[in-house]
Amino acid sequence: MTCVSGRCQDSDVVWVQTSGYHDAAAAEEAIGAASPPPGRWRSGRVVLWALAGVAAIAVAMVATVGDVDASKRGPIPAGPIAAPRAVAEGHYAVPIGAHRLIAMVATDAAIYSLTAEPAQLTRQDGSPTPVRTIVPLGATDLLVDSSAGRLWVFAAADGDGATASSYDLDTLARLSVVRLPSQVNSAAVLGNAIWLGTDGGVYMLRRGGPTVVLVSHAWPDVVSIVADPARDRLLAVTISMPAQLLSIMPSGRIERIAELPTGRSSLAIVDGVVWVAGFGSSRPVFRLDPDARTVNPPPGVDRVVGAGAAILPGHHVVWVGYATGVSCLDARTGATLASWPGLSGPIAAQRGILYSMGRSGLARHVIPSDCRG
Repeated sequence: MTCVSGRCQDSDVVWVQTSGYHDAAAAEEAIGAASPPPGRWRSGRVVLWALAGVAAIAVAMVATVGDVDASKRGPIPAGPIAAPRAVAEGHYAVPIGAHRLIAMVATDAAIYSLTAEPAQLTRQDGSPTPVRTIVPLGATDLLVDSSAGRLWVFAAADGDGATASSYDLDTLARLSVVRLPSQVNSAAVLGNAIWLGTDGGVYMLRRGGPTVVLVSHAWPDVVSIVADPARDRLLAVTISMPAQLLSIMPSGRIERIAELPTGRSSLAIVDGVVWVAGFGSSRPVFRLDPDARTVNPPPGVDRVVGAGAAILPGHHVVWVGYATGVSCLDARTGATLASWPGLSGPIAAQRGILYSMGRSGLARHVIPSDCRG
């Protein structure tokens, strides 16, 4: 589920991926023709999409996922929607073939897919020929910086170590490459800078700058970082258990503001509401009060996510991924608006279509209207 910042999905809800949640009905259209390679999950932006135990909205993990039978939605039954008319005019699939899907992000103009074997970035905007380019080995995550017209690719193991490479959003021409002192687990855009949560602390990369600047070594192993522009700050969380929730100001000042009852957590901020998903024996998914210090009662989806989940922001919803499914939640109330049992792996949403990895390439699923924002 990469979008959010640039990963933000086209929706007004929160998507949670969990296992075995059956309360919605929807349809998918599988696209492409290629046999699936053995898969695993990625661990980059801590997209801890749980596979029955595991890990990663943004960790370079990848899993081969079978096509989903159907999405399920509230009390309203819905049968399969025939392809190709199931998808509204103007929608398309990303023909990535048998590559392993590492991350996806969606903008209003296109879908971007990061794949492995070979390491490749694909841009699809509905035209007959997608744009593709080779990316550094060990690429783990994507970040869209729309105001600068750039797409960032973070790699953990290039020839000279970790890197951050930027590409033109339209042509995928490589614009810059910056060597990093530590592997990036998560990144966010705030102000005139890219903020990096890494194994070695928090770093900042100013637009157009040739190098990263250390913000703090005091908080290593930052596994998720998100912008909170309404409060002119960022929030970040460490990989520890309990997780340490940090507030980061544009000046670089960092303050620990809470401990969270989860490990390997992911964060999302939608309509001013802070959401957390992670791994732990209690409350894998929950909301925080505006001060980001008080944990609210768990939403209904909490009972089906099992030991852990990962979360991604939509426009007015949140998406939650877990071992056996994906759910779309109302960002303000936590009510489950729809779910897709059996769906796992990176996802992206755009114009009423949810994209995921199917048996033979990317598959698309129609999103119920109340999940679209």
